[in-house]
Amino acid sequence: STLEAPIVFFCRNNGYAISTPAHEQFRGNGIASRAIGYDMPAIRVDGNDIAAVSIAMSKAKEIASKQSRPVLVEAMTYRVGHHSTSDDSTRYRSVEEINQAKESCPIQRTKNFLIKNEWWDEESDVKLRETERRSVLKAIEVAERRNHPSPVTDLFSDVYDKLPKHLEEQQHEFIQHLEKYPDHGSAH
Repeated sequence: STLEAPIVFFCRNNGYAISTPAHEQFRGNGIASRAIGYDMPAIRVDGNDIAAVSIAMSKAKEIASKQSRPVLVEAMTYRVGHHSTSDDSTRYRSVEEINQAKESCPIQRTKNFLIKNEWWDEESDVKLRETERRSVLKAIEVAERRNHPSPVTDLFSDVYDKLPKHLEEQQHEFIQHLEKYPDHGSAH
């Protein structure tokens, strides 16, 4: 915020920090309340309401661009799934809590809204899901046929036009490491 960069920070507050409930992770009223310490405007929004998030992001973008300053948007939501494949979230929250949160799923809420207004129907939904499922499977198939990126070139070449000296040194050390331990990756 000291650079007055016109940027929008989006925080999806899902109520947990891995397996720790947010109320045990920090004191205070969420993340949006921290913005004042950085002299940034903040917007808190129902993260399960797609229209509300869209409006909040439009407003944040307007503030950022017109006032050339950062804005924080905190979307209050809930992580229904596990944190990772090694996580069993039922160890720290009840199945009832998870099921209750599923009732406010943003996808289902939007679908219900569209159907209620006769802008969508179940048949269209089934067709769309099947079309998208096939599209994703095809994209996975294409991606799996691609060559793997080179860790040496891609790790160091995607930010700077000319590498700074300290990154040249890191790249050189990385290549040496890969040559010394070829089972840890490829230098090509």
